[in-house]
Amino acid sequence: MDSRDTQEFYAKREMRKSLRDVRKRRYANDTKNAIAYMFSLALVFTLTVIMIGQLASCSTPPKLDAYEQHKVDVAEYLNIQSFEGYPHNQLDEMWCSLYIEAQLKNMGYE
Repeated sequence: MDSRDTQEFYAKREMRKSLRDVRKRRYANDTKNAIAYMFSLALVFTLTVIMIGQLASCSTPPKLDAYEQHKVDVAEYLNIQSFEGYPHNQLDEMWCSLYIEAQLKNMGYE
């Protein structure tokens, strides 16, 4: 083996080593890009779910508390000309609300 063979051997070895380093860097960069891409997809999905939830909560009216519901029931009950067309359970709820109010008035609560 003469010096040219040795030089050629070392040159090829250095070339293979540099190719391995390039492949390792590419693999690392590809992995980083894949992780960043997955993170961004997860973030977009989460924000989309939150926005849809916000839109859904805006479209449904807020539930009335007991006092406000009672006032609505009294007003509706007083405006009823006929009980036709009202579901039985809705009339029941209004009547219960008025009955409770009457009982509280009888006990001295206003």
